[in-house]
Amino acid sequence: MIFFIWKEEYLTNISELDSQHQKLVLLINNLYADLVKCQDVSQKQAFVVNALKELIDYGCYHFEAEEKLMLKYGYSGYAHHKEEHERFKLQIAQFLKEQSEGSRILSFPVLVFVKDWLVSHVIETDKQYGPYLSARI
Repeated sequence: MIFFIWKEEYLTNISELDSQHQKLVLLINNLYADLVKCQDVSQKQAFVVNALKELIDYGCYHFEAEEKLMLKYGYSGYAHHKEEHERFKLQIAQFLKEQSEGSRILSFPVLVFVKDWLVSHVIETDKQYGPYLSARI
């Protein structure tokens, strides 16, 4: 089941990073497929928590890869870009904290948040480093 369709307009033309973005899209689509199939609320909660942990783990791996390239090639937008990554990690950590404190995570709003964040981050922020980095790599 597809929730998030990868589009060519998301390409930064840095193959390593584009592949990682596509993996993030796949993780989001996997969560969506699990949620649609699952009828049990507590099981949905478990899917969301596991998916958020996987997204944060892979997201951190991806963010580190982006940030390393930015630092290596002196990208001037590095600080702002890193701040956006940190805000995303904090939001995901907040979702997980709320769940661990007994609050129920609403699965589809979380799914929409992650998708919307990734689309806007890639289109508005990541695409800015594409030309700069591809000219230097």
